[in-house]
Amino acid sequence: MTRYQQIASTLRAQITQGQYPVGARLPGIRQLAVLTGASITTVQSACNLLQDEGLIEARPRAGLYVCPPRQTSLTPVHQAPQPRAPILLTPTSITAEVMQQSLNPQHIPLGAAIPEADFLGMDLLNHIRRRRTHQGNEDAKYAVPPGSAELRQAIARNYATRGAPIAAESIIITNGCHEALVLALRCVTQPGDTVAIESPSYYGFLQAMQGLGLNILEIPNHPDTGLSLEALDFALARWTIKAVIVTPNFSNPMGSQMPSDRKSALVARLRAFDTVLIEDDIYSELFHHGTRPDTCLQYDEAGDTVIHCSSVSKTLAPGLRIGWVISPRFAPQLIEQKILLNIATASLPQAWVAQ
Repeated sequence: MTRYQQIASTLRAQITQGQYPVGARLPGIRQLAVLTGASITTVQSACNLLQDEGLIEARPRAGLYVCPPRQTSLTPVHQAPQPRAPILLTPTSITAEVMQQSLNPQHIPLGAAIPEADFLGMDLLNHIRRRRTHQGNEDAKYAVPPGSAELRQAIARNYATRGAPIAAESIIITNGCHEALVLALRCVTQPGDTVAIESPSYYGFLQAMQGLGLNILEIPNHPDTGLSLEALDFALARWTIKAVIVTPNFSNPMGSQMPSDRKSALVARLRAFDTVLIEDDIYSELFHHGTRPDTCLQYDEAGDTVIHCSSVSKTLAPGLRIGWVISPRFAPQLIEQKILLNIATASLPQAWVAQ
């Protein structure tokens, strides 16, 4: 432990033990330096650490004061017992604005959920790219849908390690996760149909539904447990819902993670109504603790309810534009829609990601 961390630890203990209660003024930086026998720079670093933790705050020309304790958990949002009726989305330019602002170097692109470039595996990708260049010209050919067999087999092996054995034939490669979601919607809906989504939800879902002429039904999303199954039950009993879009693992923007028992219950509910679950699983690789979370796909043993979408945009690089959609039931229709939309996904990035 460094010297400034030791000083911060001592002050932290004094605050938590009540020697400096909430609202109390701490000794000044110079006085703390004298009391601890440390330099002013070291004491300042210790105080900066405590400010970052939210224990103290610096008031202009007044000194350092003890802050009220931070909330340790999110306050549950109000769970509307009765979702409002489905509505047709109106045109908006906010999506294009958010995406444009994500390219502004002065902004942190939270709206686009783009990883910081320094965290991306570009060194590894460049190494793989050079290696593949010396293996012939096969990678330069069209990788017509369902896509590169090598990549689909690699994805299938990855899912097998998660307890979700998936046949490579059920995997279709797409241009990122967004296209996977659009293909799923095109397969199971017609203009005028109703689709339920979490609220609040990722704006890209709204953009896709608007473009397809779909009605939207908002289902409350709890910050701890995700989509409200109780509100969904109410909606399923009153309206014909063709599909439900959900991000069960670390949803955007709530960050909620749906417990395993609720994932299983969600799949069972929708199967009973013959309603398709479109699962956006783009964030599950970004877990911070324990093991990688399970997915709704794992509870769809019959392969007839869940259309599972993901990509490498949040783990390798968004510029690769490599995603996939998994559905044993709808694989033929997904392939047909993919061909109609843009013929194929670029073959070279598929080869690199497979490697």
